Amino acid sequence: MIFIKNLFNLCIIIFINYTFVLGQDESLRTYTGHSRWIYSVTFNNNGNWLVSGSNNSVILWETETGDTINVYRGHINHVLAVDISPDNKYIVSASMDNTIKLWSTENTELIHTLWDLETKSLVRVFEGHNGWIKKVEFFDDGKKFLSCSYDNTIRLWDIETANVLKTYRSHKDYVYDIEISEDGKQFASCSKDKTIKIWNLENNTPVYTFTTGDKTVWSIVFDKKTKYLISNSLSKNLKIWDLESKKEIAILKGHKGTIYSIDISPNQKYAISGSTDKTLKLWDISKYIK
Repeated sequence: MIFIKNLFNLCIIIFINYTFVLGQDESLRTYTGHSRWIYSVTFNNNGNWLVSGSNNSVILWETETGDTINVYRGHINHVLAVDISPDNKYIVSASMDNTIKLWSTENTELIHTLWDLETKSLVRVFEGHNGWIKKVEFFDDGKKFLSCSYDNTIRLWDIETANVLKTYRSHKDYVYDIEISEDGKQFASCSKDKTIKIWNLENNTPVYTFTTGDKTVWSIVFDKKTKYLISNSLSKNLKIWDLESKKEIAILKGHKGTIYSIDISPNQKYAISGSTDKTLKLWDISKYIK
């Protein structure tokens, strides 16, 4: 479960002093193979593979060529979250069929349908939210995690005790995504209330609130230095923001459908996005993220 990072990642934004608007399709590569909407996509730890989740299937891709390495079938409902283990041996997928499945990257073998990777059983129940939970993200120490919900709140949990350590309230509507900074001291959140909020982990009030306009913000991702933020909304575009100047610096266009997922490559040069147009697109973001 610790492998799962992104659930319904739908937004990309980064802030800088001025804005570039790119052409109709400035992506470097388009990956086709899914027959339905793409809900989740992520790079592996060295960026040479991609994993994407769609209707009932998961696809492992070669990033450079766009070739399909493996197709995994076994879920009976939409695959909402995917990730690759740090050793590149396993893929984990989470679905609306209420299962988490572990797959081998060497073939299409389903290893386990599980909750806990070692005991293959439910370990602990965390109760506290009063609405659907949209995303869970672990801290690197493996001792705490954040969750966001349709109850408009974000909660910090202790994994060992299942206690709520802190509740963050500021959003006025559903909270769709959370993203923890590389140093674990900050996190960002985005909401149906059309805002992105930056939080200090120790404080109950946001450090800064970005108002994004007339579109619900679906997902967000930091760069490694936490200098930029990428988000996407109900529009078909990605946006890049500079966190210091608090300005939008780029809009990336190319998808023909709503973007549901985004990730940044480990070398910080590329972004990958998945959309309702059934494609993945690779973007060069090196000119914006320095």
